[in-house]
Parts: sequence; structure tokens; C-alpha cells
Amino acid sequence: RPVTWTHMIGVRKVAVCDGKRITNFLADTERFEASAREFYAALGGQSLDREAALHCVLSLRSELGLPASQEIPKLTQHFHTLFEAADSDRNGVIDADEFPRLLREILEGLAIYMDENPVIVDQVSMIV
Repeated sequence: RPVTWTHMIGVRKVAVCDGKRITNFLADTERFEASAREFYAALGGQSLDREAALHCVLSLRSELGLPASQEIPKLTQHFHTLFEAADSDRNGVIDADEFPRLLREILEGLAIYMDENPVIVDQVSMIV
């Protein structure tokens, strides 16, 4: 009776995500501004109150490769200060003109955090 052997090889892909990717993105002002407008439109193009803006910030974690469970203490602690600074007309919401400033401040904070706490993304691909 013939014996069949199945060999499985695991290939690991590991990437280290730090703040450099974000910093480079922010340095390209034209690209950042266009992306901020697209992101705002994707959020519905409506003014964001504090709760909606905070939800937006927290959703950035997964977009940047941060695990959902990973807390970003400095960012969440200072979120209300960032919100108030971006809300230039002091009406309690972030509109289309104010959104890029809020997003830039948030991303600058995330870049610093990720430089201090690089994220290792481990993906396993199985080849049979």
C-alpha cells in the first residue's frame, strides 16, 4: 500500500510598523489634504461631534495596524484638547474645514506613540 506524505511549509511575514510611515504621509501636504477630504466624505460629510470624532480616532487604530485592544493613553487623554483646538469656530462640532487639522494632530500623536511602541505585524501564509 503506497504511503502519501503531505508536507506543509509555514512562511512567516513580519513587518514592524512605526511612526515613520505616518510622518512621511503627513510631510506630503497635498496627499494628506486630499486624503483628509476623502476620509471626511467617507464619514458622511457631516459635522462630527465629540463622540463621532472619537469613534473616528479609534477606528484609525486598525487602519494603521494597531490591534484593537491596544490602548493609546496619551491620545485618548488628550483627545478633548485636540478636539477643542481643531474646533476653530467653537460650535462643538468638527466640520469639513476643521477636520484636516484634527486628523493631522491625531496622526502626529499616533506617529510619536508608534515610534515609542512599534507594532509587529505577524502574518502566516501556509503553502501546501
